[in-house]
Amino acid sequence: MRVVALLVLACACQGPLASDAEVCRDVVRRLCSSRCAVADAKLGLTMNSDCNMQLTTAAGCEVDSFTFEGAGTNRNDFLSCRLPIIRTGDHIDQVPACEDVEDMFRGCPSMAQFYGGPP
Repeated sequence: MRVVALLVLACACQGPLASDAEVCRDVVRRLCSSRCAVADAKLGLTMNSDCNMQLTTAAGCEVDSFTFEGAGTNRNDFLSCRLPIIRTGDHIDQVPACEDVEDMFRGCPSMAQFYGGPP
């Protein structure tokens, strides 16, 4: 009975789902704020790159109408791939550890191609 009560409480505390564009841009925000060497290498970023613009443009999520389906990606798979970079916290301003960024790319190499990295 306690388990059911905890599940109900957990579900009641969740807000509305973030849009696909917001989720996509959240990953960009986290990658750009971390500026880990592995992300820069995987995504072809340089010190002079406008990280945010380069990644959102490559993914197509600079527009609010972006959808993962339209980008040929499954939302649930994307959310699963994103898990390592929200390990330290899911707050919007949380900067992921470089080890977590590396784990994301190791577990989901498709994330680099999604954000415009070389194949």
